[in-house]
Amino acid sequence: MKFLRPYIPLLLASLLLFVGNGTLSTAIPLRGKFENFSDQVIGLIGSGYYAGMLVGSILLPWLVTRFGAVLAFSICAAVGALAGILVPVWADPPFWFLLRFAIGISLTGVYVIIEGWLNGRATARDRGLLLGFYSVVQYCSWALGNQVIKVSVPQAWTLFIIAAAAIALAGIPLWFMREPPPEQDVSQASSHPLAPVIQAAKSLTWFWRVSPVGFVGALLIGTLNGPMWALTPVYAREVGMQTNEISNLMSALMFGSAAMQVPAGFLSDRFDRRSVLVVLCALSAALELVFFFYGASLPVLTIYALGFVLGGFMATPYYVVSAHSVDRAGESRAVDVMAVLVLLYGIGAVAGPNIAPQMMAWLGPSGVFLFEALLHIAIIGFTLWQMSRRTAPIPQESQPVPPPI
Repeated sequence: MKFLRPYIPLLLASLLLFVGNGTLSTAIPLRGKFENFSDQVIGLIGSGYYAGMLVGSILLPWLVTRFGAVLAFSICAAVGALAGILVPVWADPPFWFLLRFAIGISLTGVYVIIEGWLNGRATARDRGLLLGFYSVVQYCSWALGNQVIKVSVPQAWTLFIIAAAAIALAGIPLWFMREPPPEQDVSQASSHPLAPVIQAAKSLTWFWRVSPVGFVGALLIGTLNGPMWALTPVYAREVGMQTNEISNLMSALMFGSAAMQVPAGFLSDRFDRRSVLVVLCALSAALELVFFFYGASLPVLTIYALGFVLGGFMATPYYVVSAHSVDRAGESRAVDVMAVLVLLYGIGAVAGPNIAPQMMAWLGPSGVFLFEALLHIAIIGFTLWQMSRRTAPIPQESQPVPPPI
């Protein structure tokens, strides 16, 4: 795996960031329960992260264009670390919401920079495989962050100090990167107060022209992945699974998500990425229909096995879409591509958990799987339509698409 060596600093930075964010994502709700916040208040505080994610995806391209990738990374990491360590200072829901909002903005920023750096320096021959390894690091470090909770109790400062330190230290590995970040067109930097919003709107229009499959894919993948993580526990509880069984099912989904990333990335480098996307979505839809029709009557061990496989098929299309989009746009626009993908995915992730419960109300708890299957089928239909209209993208190392005007 010699091709990974130049990217080890970026992967190490990713590990530190996801450990820190994973720790905060668990420690903040636990600390909220200690402070006697209601479940509704804790949920609202958590939504601040996703609101920040959407804002961060809008601000980040402008920030990188104006200050450069390394300085923008340092700014985002510093804000995220500061917000994390301030949580125990004052147990006030609006204050915590603002902190989670700031964490969402800052960590989305550093994720976009890292993913843009990886995409921008990879080639069309190994981009999918590289993103697969990055995704494995993402899932494993997130799980490690949740294990950090065992170090101390959420009533103390310890967990928040560890999380903030991990986020703050994430900038150090970047100084050991031999490959510089993708060049940005600084001539487009603007001091206009609405410059980030204007740039985001232009980027959305540009991205639709460059990669319709990436546009629709990211939006719908976010819409169906949100309910997978948010509502699968609800489904499991409604069909009679016990708490430990629900935990095992969610773990199976997580482990399956990590296990399939590298194989899917490898295949997407060898074949038209859109074909790989269609196959992954078709397999996901088939398994979701099994859950919809037969899930409640299946043995628990069978459910675990199907959950493992479904997790792998559902979690991989996003990075296949990501690699395809950079193939279309060119490496010089990798950061812009990742920011638009995060914005579209975030919109879907916010909408999905609010739409899917309607299917559950009409059809019972298994309705969430029919909802996901229909969206996967929609991705298949749109992708096949695009494949009939446009050939596979030519590697863009020497043919970058000009930025939107």
